[in-house]
Amino acid sequence: MAVPGAADITGLIAPCGQRLEIECKAATGRQKPEQIAFQNMVRALGGIYVLARVMADVDAVLLPILQATP
Repeated sequence: MAVPGAADITGLIAPCGQRLEIECKAATGRQKPEQIAFQNMVRALGGIYVLARVMADVDAVLLPILQATP
C-alpha cells in the first residue's frame, strides 16, 4: 500500500539517509494534485524530490549531492 501521490521510485541516499523520491513523467505528463501534495511533504521534511522527464533531470539533482557526500 502506497501513500496517495507517492513517487514511482523511492530510496535513501547513503550514508546520510536522506529520503529520495523520483516521479517519472513523459514529456507532456502532468502531476496529479495528490502527487504535488506528496512532493511538498517530502521537501518540507527535508527529503529530495525529483520530477524526472529524462535521466538528465535526475542527474542534475543527484550528482552534486553524491559528489559532496564523503
